[in-house]
Amino acid sequence: MASPSTFSQVTFIDIPKTYIGSAPVTCHYTLAVGFQPTTRDWIGLFKVGWSTTKDYYNFVWVDLPVDLVEKEPARKLSLFCDYYLPKDVSDFYQFCYVDRAGHVKGASTPFSFRPPAENTEDSLITALLVVTTQDEMDERAQEREELKEALERLRLGSRSVERALGEKEQEVDCLKELNKERDRKELELLEELNQARKHNDSMVLLLKDKGLEADQLMEEILIQAKNHLEQHNARETETPETNTASEAEIQEKYDQAVVQINQLKAELAQQRERNTKSEEMAKLKLKVRGKEKEEEEEKLIKLRDSIQLLRVDLKCSERDKERLSAELDQLKLQLLDKEQLRRENQELTKSLSQQEARHNHPHLDYEAQCNTLMGQLENARTQLANERKESNDNRSYMEKQLLDAKEQLHEAAMENDRIQQKSIQLKSRLVESHEIIAEKDAEITEINGIIELRENRLKIHNQEREQLVQENQSRLAKSHEVILGKDAAIAELHGIIELRENRLKIQNQEKEELVQEYQRVRINVEDLHRELEDLQAAGCPSPQDTGRDPNTQEKRMVCPICQVRLPGVTQEELLQHEQSHRLCPFCSLNCDSMEQAQYEEHVYGHQE
Repeated sequence: MASPSTFSQVTFIDIPKTYIGSAPVTCHYTLAVGFQPTTRDWIGLFKVGWSTTKDYYNFVWVDLPVDLVEKEPARKLSLFCDYYLPKDVSDFYQFCYVDRAGHVKGASTPFSFRPPAENTEDSLITALLVVTTQDEMDERAQEREELKEALERLRLGSRSVERALGEKEQEVDCLKELNKERDRKELELLEELNQARKHNDSMVLLLKDKGLEADQLMEEILIQAKNHLEQHNARETETPETNTASEAEIQEKYDQAVVQINQLKAELAQQRERNTKSEEMAKLKLKVRGKEKEEEEEKLIKLRDSIQLLRVDLKCSERDKERLSAELDQLKLQLLDKEQLRRENQELTKSLSQQEARHNHPHLDYEAQCNTLMGQLENARTQLANERKESNDNRSYMEKQLLDAKEQLHEAAMENDRIQQKSIQLKSRLVESHEIIAEKDAEITEINGIIELRENRLKIHNQEREQLVQENQSRLAKSHEVILGKDAAIAELHGIIELRENRLKIQNQEKEELVQEYQRVRINVEDLHRELEDLQAAGCPSPQDTGRDPNTQEKRMVCPICQVRLPGVTQEELLQHEQSHRLCPFCSLNCDSMEQAQYEEHVYGHQE
């Protein structure tokens, strides 16, 4: 509904208390100075107690005034056909002027409809004298004040409920923001946990490799020790002093190797312990986050329930407010009726007192009454002469109007014949006597009614044409919206393509970072190999290397991705070979056998 400040722009005038439901209804209204009507404005017939402009019972479009003066209020009228009027005579209705934006610019006083059979009863009812005591009027006024106070209390209560509802909605928005922030933090923690798991897995693999290398080294040392012991036993009788020195040296190297192996095993155990602790901490954090999220969801559900209850209370208060406002309007109508009856009672009492005074003193007023009657007789003669002259002028004017009406109504054959017959009858009656001027006026009124009916039909046709134009415009607007939707879909597809390209760039960057990380791990492995080579260089040669020339020994390189041995390649060539593989940046899966679409689908599956 519009605010009451806009109701004064259009004022409805001459609105009776009841209309006949079987006859067309004409509503008169005036446009305020400065108000500019449009072709999309309309006047609706609403039932008292309506809440939105969609609750109209019937409506007619507003005709734009041709001679609109900016400095003077414009007076207009609109016609409602009897076929579209309501048949329920127990409800009250009112006219409302609604502009193209759906804002109410004016509203009439309430009225009702009655069947045609109630005309005589209404005339008898209006002729009755109704006497109302002052106590009843005071009681009605007190009831109206009480209803106003109750309505004001309901308004205050609805405002407080609206404020509480707004506060609850703000709290819900804050909780939603907190939930979003916590979800974001939870995602970050999950990403960190995944990265830590990947790093731990890589470190575990590295430590396993180191353990295997240490075991191999220990086996080689044991084999070398056995060989040296056999040689020592063979040469014990020949060179006991030399064998004792070599045995001590071998024992020392063996002890050093055992110490290194134990250190590697201790490091592996510590790393495993750290991995288990980090996983337990991550699980505890996730549990805490889950509990906090459940508590927030419970709070959110409680707030939603309270908001729903407040909305129900608000609707109940609005219904009570509408009911009280309708009762207040009915009381206002009753008070207006009683005030009018009171004025009629006063006038009737005054006229009765004057008549009693005249009956009590007739001889005092006789001479004055005679003079008054003589003056009235003279005025009547003058008025009769003027009326005769005016009737002659009206006769010539009406004849001219009839001719014009014949020319205007030439399109419809049946109606033209009937109008010509009536015009001939009117002419003959005008020639015969001036007494049938009233009948001629009635015929002219009927003709005007036919013309007005034609104008109404023309208005209806114009309204239907405007509705068709509106439908065409709405269809064009819908087609335009469909085109805009397709454009938006194309733009969205472009955005998705750009997003995928950006994701591919990010994946390439992550791949480069993983390659760099792998290179660093590879360097650490090479350092370990060098340490093992130093250990081997410090001891005796292994049985596998006996009989081979160290300069001609071929160094075998193995790709850790495809497990292919690449003999005779350098470290840089091995890195280039490893970079040529297509790996998943999330699970490090070898995707060389996949096509590009399968590879992208696999990578996007991790992100979802």
